[in-house]
Amino acid sequence: MLLSELITELQYRVEDDSDNSRFPEDQKINAINNAYYTLLAIVSDKDLNKFRLTKSTYAFTPDRTLPYSISSVDTSDPILRIANAYDVINFKECKIVSKDELFSSGPNYKYGILLAVSREYVSDADKFILYANPSETARLHLWSNQSVSNLGVNNEYPITEALKPTILGMAESELWRSDNDPTRAKEAYAEAINILQAQEGK
Repeated sequence: MLLSELITELQYRVEDDSDNSRFPEDQKINAINNAYYTLLAIVSDKDLNKFRLTKSTYAFTPDRTLPYSISSVDTSDPILRIANAYDVINFKECKIVSKDELFSSGPNYKYGILLAVSREYVSDADKFILYANPSETARLHLWSNQSVSNLGVNNEYPITEALKPTILGMAESELWRSDNDPTRAKEAYAEAINILQAQEGK
């Protein structure tokens, strides 16, 4: 679906007209994008496939002080979720873990490849640092979420149909809050979360 289609549906939800006189289009886009990143932060790993993922290849080099291999991702996005990772040299799937779990695994992990992502402030900039264990890990394919920060209205929005009602509900809630209508904001958010939990079987 296009971002413009989401904007139109959100317009109906908040009873706006075609001129966006109640909530400007830029405000609707910000609400949709905020909902996207909020949802990305809270969904379980198994539900990451409901986002349209992008495949990238990263080169890793041994860290100077730690017994791991590292790489970095330059992005202005607040969230980076990795759904799958694959070692293209050794033809192995990677297990995605937390940074603490990777660091506690000890050097030269012998039971496959561990991968962790951590947002860190490096060289006067926020970056996502990728850690891999064992340290000889050199090249990985990663399937991760797409950026929506600079997405045009005529571009495909990187979610599947399953996530659309939750994204729209969260975005609607944000707009009602900005309009000083906490009751409708709460109702919209509760409906969005109920849909998400039903999909996850909770």
